[in-house]
Amino acid sequence: MTIKIGNITMPTDMANRGLNYAFQPPATVARNGLGDAVTAGGHRLEWTWATLSVSEWSWLVTTVLQGGASRRFTSSTTTLLNDLGVEQSFSSCIVLRPVYQAFTGLYYRNVTLVIEQLF
Repeated sequence: MTIKIGNITMPTDMANRGLNYAFQPPATVARNGLGDAVTAGGHRLEWTWATLSVSEWSWLVTTVLQGGASRRFTSSTTTLLNDLGVEQSFSSCIVLRPVYQAFTGLYYRNVTLVIEQLF
């Protein structure tokens, strides 16, 4: 499995040990006249790790986000596992700065990363 965010390959150990991985399809916002679901927006991923090392945290904040609160990727490939556990590529997304519950010793604990507007 090769996870990429904006053509930047995620460290393999980090990609393989997430605590929770919640990939959500576009939200259903209405029904059309025939009763079919109408969706809006892109896919969304909320990914949580029990711990991230300083270098893994730095990879997210410095390499992926370039120190910003968020970063929009367009015309680049983001490859994630979808809700079927199959690799899926997207050409556009917004990555939000991760949040953590605590920093103890050499680890960030209960880290959550959100990637949204996946198209």
